[in-house]
Amino acid sequence: MNRIRQLRKRRNMTQEELAEVLNVSSAAISLWETNNRQPDYNTLEKIANLFNVSVDYLYPNKIENNPLTMDDIQFALYGAIRKLDEEDMVELLKSAERMQELKRLKQQKSETE
Repeated sequence: MNRIRQLRKRRNMTQEELAEVLNVSSAAISLWETNNRQPDYNTLEKIANLFNVSVDYLYPNKIENNPLTMDDIQFALYGAIRKLDEEDMVELLKSAERMQELKRLKQQKSETE
């Protein structure tokens, strides 16, 4: 069962009541609960705060059974990046550049073997 639905039901809330609290339509709640759509990150944070859980709890990583998609990664990064200060952003950029360089070196090595 979808975790948003579980949490809503534990609170004895209807989809309409949750929609009102989050300022979205009940149709949006239905789409989220049937895994046809995901809320945007700001809304996910509101849901997590409302139910006193983490965003990760609402949508746990799918690594074990389903590989992460590029959308999953971008979604997670969007939320994480919003919380970084300027110094952390610089470090993140440096890490990404190091990863690109390592990938380039590995590719060069495999081409020479």
